[in-house]
Amino acid sequence: MLDQRQAKRDVFILDGTFGLVGRLDGVHIDPDGEAWGTVHCGTFGARTRLVPLRGSQWWSGYLRVTCSRHQVRNAPESGADVLLDADDAELLREHYGAVDDGAESRFYRPES
Repeated sequence: MLDQRQAKRDVFILDGTFGLVGRLDGVHIDPDGEAWGTVHCGTFGARTRLVPLRGSQWWSGYLRVTCSRHQVRNAPESGADVLLDADDAELLREHYGAVDDGAESRFYRPES
């Protein structure tokens, strides 16, 4: 969870291999209540894509997501509404099909 200090600055998205995906611009909610982040990617942030935030982690000033940079950059475009419609959400779920509950295990979690 971001605190107020962290939320005031730009948040950049990293993939599971620490590759830079883009800058987080906002959060969208689909009809099932799942959160999706709007990411500006590509040269000069010209393209906007949605990335699933399930399983993401705050890591050293970056938000690390469970999908790859390639998946995000090749994701289908969707509308700019904060609430996604069912068709857009289904299309995105199909695209990110490999991103599921099991994807969280790729991350290193230090033992307490």
